[in-house]
Amino acid sequence: MNNKKASKDSIIDVFDRIAQSYDKFDAILSFWCGLHWRKKLKNYLPKKPNLLLVDLATGTCNQILALSDNKHIDKFIGFDLSEKMLTIGLKKIIAAKITNKVDLRLGNILKIPFSDNRADCVTISFGIRYTDDYKRCLMEAFRILKCNGRIIILESTKPKLALQLCKYIYKNFDAYYHLNKNIDEFQSCDNFIKLMHEVGLQKVKRILIGFGIGSIYIGDKIAQ
Repeated sequence: MNNKKASKDSIIDVFDRIAQSYDKFDAILSFWCGLHWRKKLKNYLPKKPNLLLVDLATGTCNQILALSDNKHIDKFIGFDLSEKMLTIGLKKIIAAKITNKVDLRLGNILKIPFSDNRADCVTISFGIRYTDDYKRCLMEAFRILKCNGRIIILESTKPKLALQLCKYIYKNFDAYYHLNKNIDEFQSCDNFIKLMHEVGLQKVKRILIGFGIGSIYIGDKIAQ
């Protein structure tokens, strides 16, 4: 087994283990601002109707649910590596009565099983930090975007206090820590913005939220 496959299998195993309590942990990691931050993404969606939005590392579908009442989004497609996370997400989608506009699929953020130039918008919320190849992830998001499409990435930037709090709450803390220590290793904003430019995104910017605890990164795919 090569290192990349081992890494992928390890991530799937950890997410399957923590699926039942992930939403609670996610809330703490964002200092209970996660829902508010996710809703903020509606302000940066492409300004056109009938959007096809692809949510990568969709997990338990929190980002989809946060945008589900947006009248400009016609269809959501969510990809995740963890079948258990998607199972929980599907239950939430059913409860919200939006199954008619949501399609959930197993898929690797580094090799998205989706055709080129189809999505109007790609979102990744608290997910890109779990990959060991940010540039590859950005390249894949760029590939599936239509011209004049947009990628929007929501990410935590200061998790240490939240991680310490979680240590005293969750029995699976070691699993959470294994994943979320990646936030500390997440590239500096300048380096990440440089990667966004390198894959071809334009009009790239970073918006600080929550007094700097979180960031929204935005980039557009513009026809050459």
